[in-house]
Amino acid sequence: YNGTDTDLVIPQTIDDLEVTSIDEKAFLNCQQLESIVIPYGVKSIGCLAFSGCIHLKEIVLPDSLEYIYENTFRNCTSLDMTILDGIEIIKDD
Repeated sequence: YNGTDTDLVIPQTIDDLEVTSIDEKAFLNCQQLESIVIPYGVKSIGCLAFSGCIHLKEIVLPDSLEYIYENTFRNCTSLDMTILDGIEIIKDD
């Protein structure tokens, strides 16, 4: 992602394809990002996907989420969140 939005809502589909994951490093160091909504249907968020998003204060995670990598939110110093039960945290290799 290389946009300039401070508040972002990820769409449920892109080019008629359902969004089912957030790739690793997808939002790496997007320092302008303050809030993000991840749509229902996303099952996993990759390693370092939001790492370095120092102004990220709010993230809405969908009920469909199953997996998050351990360092997905590394250095998100403004983010205060709790990972819900039932979501598997995958250790980074």
